[in-house]
Amino acid sequence: GGDWWTRTPKCQVYVHEMMPDPLPERAEKLRALLNVNLNWDTRHISSGEQKRVQLLLYLHVDKPIIILDEATADLDVDQRHELLKFLYAESVEHNKTIVYTTHIFEGLSDWASDLIVLDRTKGGVHQVLSTHNGDRILLSDLYNTLVELKDKEIF
Repeated sequence: GGDWWTRTPKCQVYVHEMMPDPLPERAEKLRALLNVNLNWDTRHISSGEQKRVQLLLYLHVDKPIIILDEATADLDVDQRHELLKFLYAESVEHNKTIVYTTHIFEGLSDWASDLIVLDRTKGGVHQVLSTHNGDRILLSDLYNTLVELKDKEIF
């Protein structure tokens, strides 16, 4: 995962060399959550481990808006769950805006306050769903919408 990691480094690059020393509290919390070993040599880690390192490098810096594209794609179920809990807490407890694109909707019930469904046949927005008017975003409705959109596509 990720365009910046398309080639293995030619020399030893350890995770701890890319992180501040000592680790700030937020970084240590994320390191533990993502189960990242700071002594990993990045030449010899799996795609799932690469994804976890990428997430650590991106998320350890506190920012008001967090933008993630398929962030959980290479994570196992437990790590995915823990990352989603962390992101939800960032949004609810710390008033962060999370922009999260995904094709994996499991575990996201009651998670989003706004949802934008894109339609590649139109090259744009198909539908915008929001909880701001008191409605719930039902994933069952979303699945039906996605199936309808998929049926419109021509291959």
